[in-house]
Amino acid sequence: MKVLLSLCWIMSLIVSFWLGFSYSETSASAKTGSDLNNSESESANLPQTRSLSAHTKPTETYDIRSEEKSAEQSRQYNKLDNPAESDTVKAENTAAKRPPEIIKRQTDTEIQKPTKVSAAELDGKVPAPFDQVLLNSKGSFIEQFKRFDEEPVNYEWSVLMQQRIRDYVAMHEFGGHIELESVSCKASLCEIRGFDHHGKVWSVIEAGMAVQDWWRFNSAHAARNFSEEHGQYFYSLVEVVPNAAPPN
Repeated sequence: MKVLLSLCWIMSLIVSFWLGFSYSETSASAKTGSDLNNSESESANLPQTRSLSAHTKPTETYDIRSEEKSAEQSRQYNKLDNPAESDTVKAENTAAKRPPEIIKRQTDTEIQKPTKVSAAELDGKVPAPFDQVLLNSKGSFIEQFKRFDEEPVNYEWSVLMQQRIRDYVAMHEFGGHIELESVSCKASLCEIRGFDHHGKVWSVIEAGMAVQDWWRFNSAHAARNFSEEHGQYFYSLVEVVPNAAPPN
């Protein structure tokens, strides 16, 4: 009986061992088949990937500097084709960038006419032939004359300056050739007019006065002229330096 039980137990072990071995072999075969299928599937997809890569368009790149250079070349070609139009556009762009106040100031300057004076304005103020100097002048010369005409008189300063001018001319070595018709000073301006019987002496005397200590003028307009009736004559306007103290 014991022998029979032992045989049965041994047989059961053999059967269990055989069943286990068969299952392992089947699983390994199934796994190998699955791996082969996966490999074949991946191999099948490879040609498609290569095909897509072969037909894919390369990425386009742009050089910004090249585009700017091309645009600049186009502008240069357009300017060569129509230079007049290009210059007009450039002028308009320049004017558009100017501040309004600058444009207005430039416009006012462009339309402003030089200051002139009429014979009626000189009547009773400047006798002949000196009036011809002013009638033939314009701009700053006339503006200075109008300031002189409208300036109030500082009698203390004007009398002293007039006397110094007359004394210098009279004492100059060439003073005998000069005939002073009028020396008139006000508060900061003096008008000097007269005749130069030599013809070139007044400019020498005037240059000598300009280096004297009491001569404090920094702006001057002067003119010389000639007439058959009066000969050589001169007309001068001199203006004192602003903020300079009156001469002692």
